[in-house]
Amino acid sequence: MKPKSVRLSIFLIKKDWALANLLDKKHSLDSYSVRIDGSSIGDLHVKQSKQKVPHWAILFQGSTLPNLPNIPSQSAAAVWLIRVQKRLFGIAFGYGRALLAPGSWEEDFGLKVTLNCVDIDRVRSVDRVKLDAIAQHSQIQASREASIGEFGLDVEQDLLRAVTGKPLEPKLGLRLTGKDSLHVNVKVNLGGITDLLARYLAEYSKRTYRERFPWVDQISELQDPTKIEQLEKDIVQRLRNQDLEHIWLTIPEPIDWSRVSGFKYGRSRHAKLHEDIHFTSYFAEHEKTDEIRIETLKCVSVLAISGDDENVLYHWPLFRCIYAEIRSGGHTYLLNNGKWYRISQSFARNVERSYRQLGTSRLVLPDYHDGSETEYNARVANEDRARLALMDTKLIEYPGMASKVEFCDLYSRSREIIHVKRYGGSSVLSHLFAQGLMSGELFRRDEEFRRMVNAKLPASHRLGASVGRIDASRFEIVYAIVSKSTKALNIPFFSKVNLRNADRRLKTFGYRVSLLKVQAI
Repeated sequence: MKPKSVRLSIFLIKKDWALANLLDKKHSLDSYSVRIDGSSIGDLHVKQSKQKVPHWAILFQGSTLPNLPNIPSQSAAAVWLIRVQKRLFGIAFGYGRALLAPGSWEEDFGLKVTLNCVDIDRVRSVDRVKLDAIAQHSQIQASREASIGEFGLDVEQDLLRAVTGKPLEPKLGLRLTGKDSLHVNVKVNLGGITDLLARYLAEYSKRTYRERFPWVDQISELQDPTKIEQLEKDIVQRLRNQDLEHIWLTIPEPIDWSRVSGFKYGRSRHAKLHEDIHFTSYFAEHEKTDEIRIETLKCVSVLAISGDDENVLYHWPLFRCIYAEIRSGGHTYLLNNGKWYRISQSFARNVERSYRQLGTSRLVLPDYHDGSETEYNARVANEDRARLALMDTKLIEYPGMASKVEFCDLYSRSREIIHVKRYGGSSVLSHLFAQGLMSGELFRRDEEFRRMVNAKLPASHRLGASVGRIDASRFEIVYAIVSKSTKALNIPFFSKVNLRNADRRLKTFGYRVSLLKVQAI
């Protein structure tokens, strides 16, 4: 028969996954042997569909003339399990993906096949997650086939989730979309399926994509529930042993510290108010460490309490506040904001090396014992007016920007542009680094912005004649991080990635960049 164009959603089943556990047992399935010329080529498992009235029809019930007729709707689901070269594939039809047990398929199978096969100049869309101050999930779709370089991917901060493009070899499909599964539009008949799957398996085994896209394996979001369960058990065991190296509690999002009086674990009216969140205070108040369970960590709430009326300003599951770095099986695994990520060892080493090489500021700032960053900045500037100018909250309405711009928190007569932030999770610190980068870029390239900054500086600190043209090498951008820990400053991995990115770009403009730890007491 002449091959017809069909859409296939193909999953590669993990080698160690037992066939008896592969199909999700909560579904009742009918099974059919697929045969060609008397030979079996796998089994088709079908979930019987039930007719039901679509949800949208309920809106019009009893309000139409004539009465709205019965509009049955049904959804079909099937998965074809077929073995090729000692590997098992699952081809899903309709909602067939839901019939496979979670975690039974190889992650990134479709993405690797697509990257190995696609013409890099004929890409139509890219799905990415930008690991910045907030995780931004977006799909970039081109109006025409384009080079992957035209999609503006940041190879250090973008997690590539899926790619759609035209393969170099037409027999592999009219178009491929790769994520965990491989979605293809391909001309094939039933008898050609096994040969086609064999080709996809061969492409999956290649490492060609590493030559063209060497950054793809740097970071990937972990979705395998078996591995996640293993890592969560590791977290629990570490907490039971009170082994807190490379695991700590962080505020998972930027907050208005000036409104927060403290934090509570749980919603009890009698829960103690803490200045910050730490495992030591959680252990002391909440439970015996040998009774910690992952379910508890996901159920207990961390509450940020208002200083004005004692109401809850922010709340998160305790699990979302846990930041952890675990090395296992040649990879570094990160728990960040409730999600697990796998980091390649080479990328982890490079990021750590860049962090260690970053300059340490020679600036000395007083210890932090204030209610908020705003209070701290005001106090420090007031105590040393000859040296420091207060720029915190002196926002600049710069044309073309969606929001007002803060030049910095403190500015010294030695031309140190100081940004101050209390320690927090990746999103908190990444926001700090992005703020310093945006301010530094505007200050370097735009004379009008410099004049606006100059107008807000006291006369003793103004730029003078250099406002027209500055030498960025005479300025130092200082990221001052307030931490209660008595150890050397160590920040979350994704923050180190974002800091490295900001450091490189700021140095391109000519700035010196440094880190400073401010001791909280």
